[in-house]
Amino acid sequence: MFLKKKKNTVPDLWNFMTSLNKKDKTLFESLLKNGNQPLEYKGDHKPSGLLKNKKIIERTVVQKAEGNRLKDYTEYRIQPDVYAVMKPSYDTFHAIIH
Repeated sequence: MFLKKKKNTVPDLWNFMTSLNKKDKTLFESLLKNGNQPLEYKGDHKPSGLLKNKKIIERTVVQKAEGNRLKDYTEYRIQPDVYAVMKPSYDTFHAIIH
């Protein structure tokens, strides 16, 4: 009989957060702090390492009317299932380091 151990996600999150570059870390923290509301960028945002990872980040393009023209906006948010796991771990992680 095998017992499944509950994995401690805080060390994993520590490794993940410390491996991110400054731009990715800022984006990731912004998404976690604002309740995973999509962050919007005008045009197509230059993809960084985190944004290329489709398993973590969800990317959608929306068009908004500005005057007589439609402008493209790119929205990013953390995949909902990943966010559900990461948010409690991030809160613990943030409490430890601050």
